[in-house]
Amino acid sequence: MDDDVLGKILSYLVVLVLGLVAGIIIGSMRVPPPTHIPTPHSDFRLLESGNSDQAEKVNENQHAASVVSSSKETADLFEKKNWPQGRVANLTPTFANLSTSWRDRTLYYHFKVFPDTVLQRHLKSGKTSSSGFTIRLLDRNRFLLHTIFIPYYRMSSFRNERMDLNGLEVNESIPLQKEDYRFAAFWEVEWE
Repeated sequence: MDDDVLGKILSYLVVLVLGLVAGIIIGSMRVPPPTHIPTPHSDFRLLESGNSDQAEKVNENQHAASVVSSSKETADLFEKKNWPQGRVANLTPTFANLSTSWRDRTLYYHFKVFPDTVLQRHLKSGKTSSSGFTIRLLDRNRFLLHTIFIPYYRMSSFRNERMDLNGLEVNESIPLQKEDYRFAAFWEVEWE
């Protein structure tokens, strides 16, 4: 090869390597995300008046308020929620209680069904291995958010104050997204 061709190849390689290095350096730079989106009622009026220090203080206060609000909202999900008592569809007159709490992408629930006499009578007439309860969490418009199936065999019995067998219960947890739990407004339960 002659020196002219070799020089051109070498210069192309140098340009290629410099381009790769520049791309890596630029790609590693991080631009911080905006911490506040201005609202028409606060920031624009302050910026138009030329008071940028006050506008920046408003931005900081609003950002801090949104962080506190988000933390409070998540903390509210940790709190135990006692849902209104429900009737078990397909198993009348059986009632159910549901208590829930959410944290770390997990729904913790305590589910009780009573009276046990109705349930026992129903179980004697059919198969129990595939029988169970389906809980449906619904949003405020009663659209389905999540379904939980609890097989009968995973439930244990509980007794009333007189130590009579009163019903069945289960205390478990399942993976669940925060939004599915946060938007849950109603629940239904059905025997299958």
